[in-house]
Amino acid sequence: MNTIMRKWFIALSLLSYAGLCMAADKITLPLRFERGIPIVELQIGKNNYSFMLDTGASEKIYVTRADAMSMPGLVRTGKLLKSMDISGQVTETEELVVNDLLVNGMSFGRTVGRFCAERGTDNGASLQGPPDVSVLGISFFENKKVLFDFAAREVVIFDKTEPNVHDWVKLGYVRTDEGIIINLSSLNKTYHMVLDSASTISLVNSNKVGPKESPNACDSGSGPGGDACRKISVGLKEEPKFAAVLMELPENFNADGMVGRAFFDQYAVFLDIPNRSIRVRSYTKK
Repeated sequence: MNTIMRKWFIALSLLSYAGLCMAADKITLPLRFERGIPIVELQIGKNNYSFMLDTGASEKIYVTRADAMSMPGLVRTGKLLKSMDISGQVTETEELVVNDLLVNGMSFGRTVGRFCAERGTDNGASLQGPPDVSVLGISFFENKKVLFDFAAREVVIFDKTEPNVHDWVKLGYVRTDEGIIINLSSLNKTYHMVLDSASTISLVNSNKVGPKESPNACDSGSGPGGDACRKISVGLKEEPKFAAVLMELPENFNADGMVGRAFFDQYAVFLDIPNRSIRVRSYTKK
């Protein structure tokens, strides 16, 4: 091999090696729905894993015991973590860490999470509730930008690039321990709502309903706990409204409520946590 060909071969080999080591800058996760709850598919190592998409959950990942057995790089720290759900129930689960998490070729670095809480059973059958799969929480997207496109059945994660969303509606938001808080309005009041993709209904704390509201009866007739169900309509200003069920929430829940699937069904949502920005576009607008 002459000198010129040798140099060309070495250069080509180095470029090929660099290409193999380069992490993906954009990945698309297929999205489906089970029991009305969004599920995305993640490729980690050689295996695919189903994760519930839950922007109302605070941790990066919650992993089932079954998935933990085959997930590469997962280590149990032995530390026990307590958490409280919206009903006030406290659960204790074990912390886990993946030192270098690669999802579909994109690097998420050192990822700390916890095991999923054990599901209850009734006569050997799983209780009704969300699918028994691992969970992606809002902190999973901490250093990324993400497009939730429920209409297209996909979630697109961006590392250093992003789509052109400059003409989308920009929303202000606040990040708290409860999650991403956005403002939604009725005709009479503005409510501070947790953005919760895994919630099949939207809720407003009945103790925080404005005095000028005129709640309507729900279509189902009965609400949480078997009480008569009441609802109000909330949404973005000058945009179509959707129903939020009134429910008494625990005192330690500081937000006015939570907005669930109805919001993601109405809007494509681009969340840019590093730059503290949310932009949305109605699916009905071209």
